[in-house]
Amino acid sequence: YPPFQNRGTGRARHIPRRSSRAERRSKASVAGGVAACTVLAALICFFAGLLPWQPVAVATGSMEPQISVGDAVLVSKLDTGALEVGDVIQFRRGDYTVIHRIVEIIQEDGALSYVTKGDANNAKDAGAVSAGDVVGKVIATVPGAGRWTLWLHGA
Repeated sequence: YPPFQNRGTGRARHIPRRSSRAERRSKASVAGGVAACTVLAALICFFAGLLPWQPVAVATGSMEPQISVGDAVLVSKLDTGALEVGDVIQFRRGDYTVIHRIVEIIQEDGALSYVTKGDANNAKDAGAVSAGDVVGKVIATVPGAGRWTLWLHGA
C-alpha cells in the first residue's frame, strides 16, 4: 500500500512532510544572518557612542595598578551631580581626555568642580575639572582590550 493510504479502511490519511535538509539549512542560515546583523548593529551603536556607555582605550599608566596601558574602560555618561570622591572619571583637558580619580569635590556659587589625581601620580592634577568637562564615570575595566585600538592609532 502507498504511505498515504490507511490499510484497514482504504481512506487517505495525511502524513506530515518532513522538511528537507536544504530547508533546515536555509532556515538556520537566515537565523544566523539575522543574529549577525543584530550584533553588528549593536557594536556600531556601542563604538559610535550612541548608547549610554562608550569604550575608551587607556594610553598611559597614570592609573596603574588598577588600570594599565592597553586596557579598555567602559565610560558611562551620567549626571555629574551623582559623582563622589573615589570615582574614576573621564574628562576633557584641552585637546585630549584624561581618566583619573576624584580626590575632592568643590562647590562654589552653586557650581561643581572636581580635583583629580592619577593613582600612580605623586601629586593632584593642576586645576580643578569643571562639571562641563566631565565626559563620564568609568564603570568597568577590560584588561588588554584596548591594545588593538592603541596599535591602530600608533600610540
